[in-house]
Amino acid sequence: VSSRGTLLNGHCSLLDAGLRDGETISATVRTAKLLSGRLCQAFTLLRADGTVVCWGNKVACGQYSDVRWEELRDVQKIRCSSGAFAALLGSGKVVTWGDTSCGADSRRVKDQLEKCCDLA
Repeated sequence: VSSRGTLLNGHCSLLDAGLRDGETISATVRTAKLLSGRLCQAFTLLRADGTVVCWGNKVACGQYSDVRWEELRDVQKIRCSSGAFAALLGSGKVVTWGDTSCGADSRRVKDQLEKCCDLA
């Protein structure tokens, strides 16, 4: 956060962020977080830089779903069910992937997955 209260993108230089000489910034360091559903045989790692890596069961990892992996940037939080994952992006959008029978298919409610503040 800049001294003007502006949230800085973690993927740009200080010059690109518009910081001026003498300004003060504060930072929050995130640690990586590993998640897995009880029965899904898949794992998702939320890296400290906000990107995501999945491995394990191909269905639960979303290799057969419509998720666009390049879309999973600036991930703030991830939740998982027994075979599906949901990620909250910094933009407020929620992205889901995994086994459609476990909740990964969110196409019917995609309009409700914008401007979200948290994942339950």
